Amino acid sequence: MRRAVDALMGEGVLEAATIIPFLALLSLGHSSDEVNTATVDAARTLDATVILWSHAEGLPVSKEVIAHLRRLPSRPTLGHREGDAYCGWYKPLPTTQWELFPQCDVLFFPARLRVLKQLRRLGCGDIRYVPSVTDEYRFGVDVAPRRSPEFDVVTIGNRVSSRVPFRTMPGARERVRLVRRFSREFGARFAVFGEGWSGASAHGGVPFEEQTRAYARGRVVLANANLNAPYSFSNRLPIAMSSGVPVVHSALRGSELLFGERPPLRFFRDEDHALATAKELLSLSQRELDAIGEIARGLALSRFSMRFALRYMVQALESVRGGVVAPRNPWLPFEQL
Repeated sequence: MRRAVDALMGEGVLEAATIIPFLALLSLGHSSDEVNTATVDAARTLDATVILWSHAEGLPVSKEVIAHLRRLPSRPTLGHREGDAYCGWYKPLPTTQWELFPQCDVLFFPARLRVLKQLRRLGCGDIRYVPSVTDEYRFGVDVAPRRSPEFDVVTIGNRVSSRVPFRTMPGARERVRLVRRFSREFGARFAVFGEGWSGASAHGGVPFEEQTRAYARGRVVLANANLNAPYSFSNRLPIAMSSGVPVVHSALRGSELLFGERPPLRFFRDEDHALATAKELLSLSQRELDAIGEIARGLALSRFSMRFALRYMVQALESVRGGVVAPRNPWLPFEQL
């Protein structure tokens, strides 16, 4: 986030900015009151016109804090970027978000979720789409050459399940089926990185920052989404695209709007289709695969990067203040989710 902010200051999109690392502060023993006081003080010192919370799960922000921010001379516009696709009993929206969201001027969500209807009934009238993104500074480094990959197919994801069966996300159940199928088909030529797996294909967990290097050990990447909500995918997709390796991903509702009619990645309907699609790609030469992967990499690092998303959110929040032309949503042909 810091480097994306610095880049936007270099572009002139931001004149100045302060980042409050609330998770780090809370982990060091600071109270939520101290974090909120630091936010108000920083906004006052900076004469901030925009305040953007990012995935503020676990940070209570009271109406009194919002009132302090609203009374600042700069009259800042308040926004929140949600990074998780909260969905009913699978992953309920935390209490802290229910309290904060109605106090914001604009909300940014990574999917069209059922919970948005409830939020609108609470007064959240401006809800816009911002997808999960890659960090071009951590994952934008070219991990080529990929002349002799160790594996045919690589996937990253933990094996997770809930003690309550119906609360296990659909994508988690699908991931188990995919790993079983690809393990049978490819054996040691298939690699799954993540916790909870066993067998010849299991290679243990991988540090978050090392994902693209793990993907680059294969000729093809296999990935899937946790939910089937419209426009929903996790940051694993743009991170995988950043690796420059062709991606085979579960079908996404609205993918033609997000990635175009002929996207530089392949979508599958079920396990049979996933296997057939992977084999089709594996029949190509490494040079052909690299060309496909490089197109996807360029798309991820341009339109699905933190800097690109942050620029849109800042400009959208500034436009709410008036006097600035509202930006068009760069991912979908409509403004409101």
